[in-house]
Amino acid sequence: MIAVSMFSMLLALAGVLSAVQILYVNGATGLDNVDCGTAGHPCKTINYAVGRAFPDAIIDIASGTYNQNVVINRKNLTLRGKGTTGATATIINGGNLGPAVNVSGPARVDLYSMAIKNGNPGLNANYAFIYFDSCLLTNNNRGVNIAYNSYLRFKNSQANSNVGDGLMLFGNSSASLESSKFLQNSGSGVGASLNASVNAISSTFANNQNAGIIIGNGCAGNITACTVSGNKNNGLHIPAKSSFRLGGGNIITANVNAGIQFGQGSEVTIQKAGNTLPDEIYLNTGRGIIVGDQAHLFFFDGKVHNNTSDGISLGGNAMAHFGAAAYITGNKGWGINCMDSLSNASRYVNDPGFGAANVSGNTLGQIKCLKHF
Repeated sequence: MIAVSMFSMLLALAGVLSAVQILYVNGATGLDNVDCGTAGHPCKTINYAVGRAFPDAIIDIASGTYNQNVVINRKNLTLRGKGTTGATATIINGGNLGPAVNVSGPARVDLYSMAIKNGNPGLNANYAFIYFDSCLLTNNNRGVNIAYNSYLRFKNSQANSNVGDGLMLFGNSSASLESSKFLQNSGSGVGASLNASVNAISSTFANNQNAGIIIGNGCAGNITACTVSGNKNNGLHIPAKSSFRLGGGNIITANVNAGIQFGQGSEVTIQKAGNTLPDEIYLNTGRGIIVGDQAHLFFFDGKVHNNTSDGISLGGNAMAHFGAAAYITGNKGWGINCMDSLSNASRYVNDPGFGAANVSGNTLGQIKCLKHF
């Protein structure tokens, strides 16, 4: 009997220890004091609840606008709002006084169903794991800033109409972007620098004033089933010494200058994976793809078509390798144009199945290159 009672006590204690703390915040009815945080007696401000929270707590934030700059230091938390628009929206308004949400790690912070506005930036994170689900970042001076060995998962969320970039990654940080949108930012939709990496699936990067995605030196990117359209300075821009992969199902269209431009020492691979559709690069105002000096393009399958200049142009000592399922058709310039052909520096090579049918219907001609097989 004693053993059974002791066992029951241990089970009860385990239940208490494993229970997740939930703190409630309501800007209209709450009051910040040492007793706040219950559903019947919520805290008034998010920061007060953060200060009271144990690690791994959930902070449930009622609808309304919270004019504050939320600070989270070395604590794992979940911030749970009620929506991003309309009467039920939960809005964190940073008042342009610094980051609307600032996370200093090591920490993991999950954010659900809220809008973040007027921050500088909207969210800033260092040495942290950040997860967004069903959130909106808008009217910030940069939507999200992820730095110094941090990781971002951005799902079913949007970074729209921010001053500067929708998202910027620095310093060995990485991001997974899933079913999300980066629209109408005054910089790029997404940027990466200093050995950062971006992986995106089923996401949209459109109508940004700079590139849809820009990947700086030493960075890497991978997109699948994404739309990159209407950006004012290239759809994808990879300046130098970086790698990027298009894994199928991507639409790169209606961008100014080029669908894809990559520079010195960079490498771009276009090759669908599994049952995904081939990538399409078309109707860009300029070239479909610009391969910079000493850069490499591996174009195994997909279609570059109906761009207003060359389908693909190669700079000095650049190389392009074409597979049998790669097509370059209907462009208003050359199909493949080796811009540095007089120095015999630019070249293209092809698989045995790649032939005349793969490069056809281009206005100025099909191939203007010194060929190397």
